[in-house]
Amino acid sequence: MLDNVKNLINLAPNLRYRPDTTGVLTSRPLSEDIHFTTEGNVDTITCQVLLQYGALDARVNPKASLSAIPQESNFEVKVYEGTDHSMSLKNGKTNPLFLEDKLSWLQQTGFNNQ
Repeated sequence: MLDNVKNLINLAPNLRYRPDTTGVLTSRPLSEDIHFTTEGNVDTITCQVLLQYGALDARVNPKASLSAIPQESNFEVKVYEGTDHSMSLKNGKTNPLFLEDKLSWLQQTGFNNQ
């Protein structure tokens, strides 16, 4: 495991969201480590994709993310009202629709048969 960490450090020396040589992972990705961009790559995706967003997400702006998603039939987008980034409701419980929709999508697409 430590060899894998050292290899990662050598491959991406400026990446801050990585285990250090102690094997401890930082608590979450840092904004400077996230380089999300579509740059034309999204249009090349041909497989089925399910995107699930919490409407109250404070880490990922759902509206900005949704504007980058092509209106293609292979993209299914779900936005859950009253739900945060971790798909939790205000009472701390996971939004049941998140799990139901994921299971339904897996069954419809056949991914659960692989």
